[in-house]
Amino acid sequence: MRRATLAVIAITAATVVVTSCSSTAPAKTAAPTPTSAADQFTAWFNGGGKQRITDLSADIQALKVATTPAAKGPICQSITGHIAAALAYGPIPDTEAQLHWGKSLESLRTSATDCVGAVGQTDGVRSVEAQIELEDAQREVRAVQDRLYALAAAAG
Repeated sequence: MRRATLAVIAITAATVVVTSCSSTAPAKTAAPTPTSAADQFTAWFNGGGKQRITDLSADIQALKVATTPAAKGPICQSITGHIAAALAYGPIPDTEAQLHWGKSLESLRTSATDCVGAVGQTDGVRSVEAQIELEDAQREVRAVQDRLYALAAAAG
């Protein structure tokens, strides 16, 4: 991550020097676009990706300790909102991490749907289905986190 920060600083400094030396009207320059995989990951993670992962991880933990369908209902609604935010934010710029992220979001969507449907039911079938999907999602979120830690370590 330190290399990515130094690279952004160097690019910004070079842009300032080139613009300052120009004898004509300064050209408009766009912000540097991250080019390396590590830089793209850093931008995704620091720009909001970390918050998306944190929100969904907290929802999973809250759902695991909720004991009744009535207690789970609001958490499932929260999951639905956090999934929408994660999808709107955009994909992880790493194929392996995105594969797990996509699977986790799909499992969480199914779990949240079953969870909301289980509120008010007495047979518990949808609640069990929601729990199974939640466990699948939790495995995938852990795989995303493992991959992101590996990418962060590679970035320095």
